[in-house]
Amino acid sequence: TNDKSGERVEFITVGRLDAWRGFDLVIESFARVAKESRNMHLTIVGKGADKERLKGIVNKLGLQELVTFAGKVAMDEYYRLLAAADGFLWKILDAYGQIDTIICPSHFLKSKLDTQSRFRSKTVMIHNFTEKYPLKHLDKEGYVLEFGHLSRDKGTYTLLKAAKELPEVSFIFAGFGEAVTAISELPNCQYVGFHSGSALLELIAKAAVTVCPSEIYENCPYAVLESQ
Repeated sequence: TNDKSGERVEFITVGRLDAWRGFDLVIESFARVAKESRNMHLTIVGKGADKERLKGIVNKLGLQELVTFAGKVAMDEYYRLLAAADGFLWKILDAYGQIDTIICPSHFLKSKLDTQSRFRSKTVMIHNFTEKYPLKHLDKEGYVLEFGHLSRDKGTYTLLKAAKELPEVSFIFAGFGEAVTAISELPNCQYVGFHSGSALLELIAKAAVTVCPSEIYENCPYAVLESQ
């Protein structure tokens, strides 16, 4: 993103706002860059005792409209901001221009990348794959299973809402993530920790159904392949 494209250049800095951490230097450096163009913005993420002094520097330099103090943000917003900054850096470094071939594990991902002319001639599709492991006969135990990364973007909280409406159904969650605490709050939901290998396969085999409730784009996830 730059002035030629008409898009605003976004800067981000993250940390505890203490005097010795040098956020004043960041603001002063940004002010020099902002003299070249007002089509840019600085977001300062974090909280600390030096916040008011830093705000005073921003006001003195006339940057009130160009600098935002975001304070402490939720982790999903924190990751979103970092991803935006990361994407900007990769773009100006032309990192993707150095790639010869992009291997896509699904037709879906290939179709998304092929919408951009710079990727279209570089994509090839090779599915994710997994080995089949023979299991002795296991009786179904009737529970609903989600395993893997247990988080908001993976849809775990939405599945918990469904579980709350179905108190007669048992739900088991295996893996890791931010939703572990919320899982323990429902009487018909059980968190069993991280499983792999034969222990995971047995957990899958005994389930009535495996659910992949993801609310983001998925890319031929192993949770689906391992559940077949």
